[in-house]
Amino acid sequence: MEKIVSYLEKLGYVVEEQGKLEKYLVVFKENRPIGFILPDLTVKLISDAGEHNDIRKIIEFLNQNQGLDRVGASEFLLANFKGSQMTTYFDVKSMRPVFVMYLRGTDTGEVKSFTYDDFDTAIYSFVAQTQMIDPHKFSVQRESFGDRIRTRLINYLLIKSKERAAQH
Repeated sequence: MEKIVSYLEKLGYVVEEQGKLEKYLVVFKENRPIGFILPDLTVKLISDAGEHNDIRKIIEFLNQNQGLDRVGASEFLLANFKGSQMTTYFDVKSMRPVFVMYLRGTDTGEVKSFTYDDFDTAIYSFVAQTQMIDPHKFSVQRESFGDRIRTRLINYLLIKSKERAAQH
């Protein structure tokens, strides 16, 4: 719940924890209550608070990443390999997840960061830059046309041979 509070406060909302037995959050904007965040992280907005749909986006992001280790104040660790890390955080300005790759230099130990808006591009770049997988090792060797015909012919002859043996 602390993560939710910190993200919402970055957006300019005021969040108060309520309830004695079961805690829930009340969200305010400009001193007006606009909704509730229940313990199961469902969001209930007041009927005229439709323009505050960004709360739902933040909660959805936090739900997707709740099982991941936290890095710093607002990032979640996606991958860690040989001192390099891939993290994600929710950018409150663009209202979408951002992916950050932190690469540790092997010779100097200096850390460089790269930011991506797309998960696929980020993870591909992380795997390539850290040399986690050697792409040349997994190159597909194509079977020649003659080898494919030979394999099909052998399979056909084996099937016909089994059919004849079953008939006798």
